[in-house]
Order: sequence, then C-alpha cells, then structure tokens
Amino acid sequence: METTNTQFRNRRADAAYVVSSLDEHCDELVHGLLAHNTYLPADEQITPAAVRTFLRWLGATLRHQTEAMSASESVCASASTGEPSARQRRDVAAGALATELSRARNRVSSALGSSRLARYGLDQVTPSLPSERVDYGREVAERLREHACIEDDGLGGTLDTVTLAKALERAVALLDAAILEHLREIRHAQGARARRERATGRWVDVYGNGSAVFASLYRMAEQAELARQMVRPSSRRTEGPSGGQGRPGDADLARAAELAPATAAIADDGRALARVSVVVRRRRFREPKPEVGAYSLACSQPRV
Repeated sequence: METTNTQFRNRRADAAYVVSSLDEHCDELVHGLLAHNTYLPADEQITPAAVRTFLRWLGATLRHQTEAMSASESVCASASTGEPSARQRRDVAAGALATELSRARNRVSSALGSSRLARYGLDQVTPSLPSERVDYGREVAERLREHACIEDDGLGGTLDTVTLAKALERAVALLDAAILEHLREIRHAQGARARRERATGRWVDVYGNGSAVFASLYRMAEQAELARQMVRPSSRRTEGPSGGQGRPGDADLARAAELAPATAAIADDGRALARVSVVVRRRRFREPKPEVGAYSLACSQPRV
C-alpha cells in the first residue's frame, strides 16, 4: 500500500509540474507559436486568445484527470482500510461459534455419553471455513431441538439440549452476519480498485499525450530548453515508486555541464577499446589459408 501511495503522489507531482510550467511560460509559448502566423493569410491567422484557450484546455484536462485519479485512490484506500476490520469481526464470530460447538459437544458427552454425539451431529470435526461452520452449527442446533432432551449431567447440573440450541443459533446468526459484512467489504474494495485502475489508465493516457504535446509546442515556439525541462512520459514516471522524484535543478544541470567533457572522453576511450577488441578477435580466430601448391598436390594424390 505504501508503494501505491508513493506512485500516486509522484503522479500528482508530475501533473502539477507540467501544469505549473505551462502557466509560468504561457506568454513565451504564445509569442513563439504566433510567429508561425506568417505562413497563413491574414484572415486565417490564429489569435493569441485562441492559443491561450487551447493551452488552458490542455492544462484543465490534465488537472481534471489528476483530480479524478486522486479521488479514486482515496476511495480505494478507505475501502482497503475497512476490509481488514470486517475480516477480523468475522474471525472473532467464527471463534465464538467454535467455542459454543465445543461446549455443546462436551455437555452432551458428559451427560449422555459419547455414543449419543452422532444423534446431534457432534461427532464430526468442526469445519474450519466460516461459511461451512455456519451450516454445521445450524444443523447441530436443528438436531438439538429435534431430539430435545433434559438430563442430569451428574455434576449437579442439568443438560437441556434446547438451551444449547439457542446458544448455537445466536452464535450462528452473528457469524452469518459477519460473513455477509465481510463479503460486502470485499465487493466494495474490488469495485473501488477497478474504478481506480480505470481512472489511472485515463490519467496515464492524458498525461503521456498531454506532456508530449506540451513539449512539442515548446519546440515549435523555439523554446528547446523548456521542452527539455518538461516532464516526459515514461514507464519510470508513470509506474513504480521512483517516478516523479529527483527532477534536475540548477545545481544538477551545472554539475552535468562540468562533467560533460570527461564523460565524452570516457565514451571515446570506450569506443576505441571496442574497435581494438574487434580487431584482436578477428586476428585470433582467422583460419590460415592453405598454400596453392600444397592444396593442388593434396588433391592430385590418389585415394586409398
């Protein structure tokens, strides 16, 4: 769950970065794009207002999909939080029913003898699955009522099978309700996860295509540096916990510029070493050519 939360935080940060970059450099982008109006007649040229409207439309679309994705994630997180508590209540109710079944088995065995357990179905092992335990408990309660019996248990008490049946019926009802609640929580969580996946898929499409359009518009406006700083769509940014982290700042860009000559020299050395390795391998595995005279003499010898 923590990894999923990190993914969504990174996606929201990426979308916010794209939209904020567009808002900050909107004037430069509009000015650069309007320079291409010279290719059209005066009555067909695009207006600054139309360009701004288009850019706002792109930003609003990305912002809306990001909000929808965030809302679906919040619903999914709350549904996942409620599911364990419902499962815990179901398990507690299942344990209570198992206790009542064990109590009924011991009371019948001590008062009537172990041979009478089969009459009430108490000679069987209590099922481990909650749904099967409900059915078993309900069947035992019905048999206890069907074969009602009141006997002295020999320990100063009285065995009343109807009383045992009532206790079992209460435990069965509690477990049955807990199972239904748990199933509702599971279905709710599954639906929330499905809606989250659909919202995430739509966001990935809008973010990937939208950021690509933004970067292309920056380049058309001759703002190549801004295009390089744009958040680019990639699997690393749209999937996994590392997406959206560690955008290069001014210090990082300056450090990269300082290391550029050394990096280029290392690359040149690597390419030169690769060429030498290829030559060595060719010489090592080259087969010697047979001499023409020796080959002709060998071919002229009769076969034995």
